[in-house]
Amino acid sequence: MSDMKDRQRWRAEEDALLRAYVKQYGPREWNLVSQRMNTPLNRDAKSCLERWKNYLKPGIKKGSLTEEEQRLVISLQATHGNKWKKIAAQVPGRTAKRLGKWWEVFKEKQQRETKGSINRTVDPINDSKYEHILESFAEKLVKERPSPSFVMAASNSSYLHTDAQAPTPGLLPSWLSNSNNAAPVSQIHHQ
Repeated sequence: MSDMKDRQRWRAEEDALLRAYVKQYGPREWNLVSQRMNTPLNRDAKSCLERWKNYLKPGIKKGSLTEEEQRLVISLQATHGNKWKKIAAQVPGRTAKRLGKWWEVFKEKQQRETKGSINRTVDPINDSKYEHILESFAEKLVKERPSPSFVMAASNSSYLHTDAQAPTPGLLPSWLSNSNNAAPVSQIHHQ
């Protein structure tokens, strides 16, 4: 059995031996494979069982999951958690091991995509360049239209406008122009 640590991959001859064994004796008593087949396999019973049920058993689908299978696995995982045997029972031709591996890769990919999209998102309200633009715009507005109805107050590097009148048309960008002299926060975030 010391050879087993040196050699992890199954060879085609070993797969053929397991198939012949199952055909003759059925998928059981894996510890007797070498003895019954008169061939040293140098694999333990658990390895033989796992190889059979996850790779060699007839009806096992190989290759990537279809989009339909992916949707089904996502739905079943939301219901059952990581109970892959239970999930595999509802996904014909796929093993618990295969579905569990697919899920791990899927999760990692989702996390990478989420992390990437968070890094690309810029909040314009918190962006200092944007704040500077608003300050400059407010200063320009006051210089062009001095009026006692404008009250300027410094507050977090912003200016307060208490005038009930609408500003001169065309002076504000459309997303800042509305009946209340202020754009809803949702509009500002999405501009």
